[in-house]
Amino acid sequence: MLLLCCYPRMPQSISFILIDAIYHPPDGDNKSITSHIIQCLDRCSQAHPYFGIILLSDFNQLPDAIINSYPLRQVVRSPTKESAVLDKIFTNMYDWYCTPCILPAVGNSDHACVLMLASYLSINVSLMLWHGLSSQVGQ
Repeated sequence: MLLLCCYPRMPQSISFILIDAIYHPPDGDNKSITSHIIQCLDRCSQAHPYFGIILLSDFNQLPDAIINSYPLRQVVRSPTKESAVLDKIFTNMYDWYCTPCILPAVGNSDHACVLMLASYLSINVSLMLWHGLSSQVGQ
């Protein structure tokens, strides 16, 4: 799923934010998915030279060296399934966000949830979660 967003209050350095959610199955074709990701990034950068990127993915065993060279930084550092970091977030806006938190899995999933908050939101949301008020998040 690919989403190109433009909000009324965005920093001058960014014109759009590209959000792309990707699932790469364990037996998927590494070359075709990597090629698809890079082609999408290239097309967006030609149309919108100053855009932010957030790639959210269950990459399984996809080598990410090509994606890191875009240049994007993979910001999830803690394991999301057993001892492996399979669920990753690549972004060029890492300064705008806090280090992602790993939360328990939802339902029957064998993957943990990853929560990445904008830096200006992290204090308020962290306090709400700490005090057990997570139902108020997003209101």
